Amino acid sequence: MPQDNILANILPSLANWWTAIVAILTLAGFALFLSGLLKLANQGRGISFGSIFLTLLAGILLINLPAFLDSLALSLFGEGSVQSLSYKAPDHPARFYIQFAVYLVALVGLVGIGRGLILLKNSPERPGLMGRALVHIFGGILCVNLVTTLKFMAQSLGGDAMDIVLSIFG
Repeated sequence: MPQDNILANILPSLANWWTAIVAILTLAGFALFLSGLLKLANQGRGISFGSIFLTLLAGILLINLPAFLDSLALSLFGEGSVQSLSYKAPDHPARFYIQFAVYLVALVGLVGIGRGLILLKNSPERPGLMGRALVHIFGGILCVNLVTTLKFMAQSLGGDAMDIVLSIFG
């Protein structure tokens, strides 16, 4: 099929996007960390300690994003977060489509985690942001670990759901 050839050519280039997004989020983490240090130096000027702490925390977590992803995956699923772009779909008629969808969802999840950490930085000034930040972080980790999430949900539902998920994701 011509579509299979197109997707087979696109899939390896998606790994470059993963690396680029991690690099951008790491740079954002350095900026947040430096911003937190500047806020700490100017603490006497009406800046709350909670704001400083969350800015430093968000910066540190963004700088250490791969380790943060692993720790969240270990907490949620009891297994490390294998980089999602190393996933190879089993022999299935829609193998390329499945793999492309998994990669795309993982990239969106990675961006969601970054957005959640940046929202976390602003949460002391705006009370409603803490919940949104946590939802972005939690939803992002579920998206980054999509295959594990779906297998976990299928095991919880059992029966036909388990058979369907295992037939698609192996």
